[in-house]
Amino acid sequence: MEYIISNLPAQFPKPEHFYVEMTGITYPDKSYHIQRACSDIYCLEYVICGEGCVTCDGTQFHPHRGDVYLLPAGVRHDYYASPDNPYEKIWMNVDGSLCRHLYNSYGLEGYFYFPDCPLHHLFRRFLSIFEQKSANGHEAALHSELIFHEIMAALFTHKEGSLPHEKSAAELAKEFMDIHIYDPVNITQLGKEVGLSPAQLNRVFKKAYGETPYRYFLSQKLATACSLLRNTGLQVREISEKLGFNDEHYFSSLFHEKTGLTPKGYRQKERSPEDGR
Repeated sequence: MEYIISNLPAQFPKPEHFYVEMTGITYPDKSYHIQRACSDIYCLEYVICGEGCVTCDGTQFHPHRGDVYLLPAGVRHDYYASPDNPYEKIWMNVDGSLCRHLYNSYGLEGYFYFPDCPLHHLFRRFLSIFEQKSANGHEAALHSELIFHEIMAALFTHKEGSLPHEKSAAELAKEFMDIHIYDPVNITQLGKEVGLSPAQLNRVFKKAYGETPYRYFLSQKLATACSLLRNTGLQVREISEKLGFNDEHYFSSLFHEKTGLTPKGYRQKERSPEDGR
């Protein structure tokens, strides 16, 4: 059984540059077998559990939990699940000039198998982009392109023998909040993103960073508000709305509580004498 999200080229602003044909999860199935005589796509897969057998351009290997493999376009792909311990994997099928450029630029020619390569979080983030049905097509294309580039860079680093450690749930939660600073994010949603209950996430995050995710996210929003007050001409109401505060008065009150100044007072204080705005 497979969970598949497919896309059309028209969903991408420049499909000839980067195009995600499909992405998804393959669940354990001992009859699973894929063959491509001369593939027209790049296939990247991360093995969540179980085992498989892969032959790419005449090279055979047996990936298992924690491994990544990259099957480039233009060669034969043949891969199947172990009948005794069929694998579960998360994957993406992509194409475009960016794929070829990164594949060549990072010197990945001839490298198909990357054992013990902790990139599950990147594959999961990639898939989650296309699970958001309301996502803007151009934004989804851009975000998926950036994550694909990050994965290719990580494979290059792994090839060189210095791949960083897999990120902890606390690190992933912090990264998610930093990326979504302008969005409303609650602890339940955040827990789902990193695979923990709200109580577990609160505990591990506080242990790692000395404060709860809520406090961290709030402090980052206020730091962003300070930056917007210093560096833009946005009105206080606009900044409040941009950062996801539904009530301008609540935002101003909270800002005053944390900084000792109102937003307008902070902006006035930060202006240089020559600034006539």
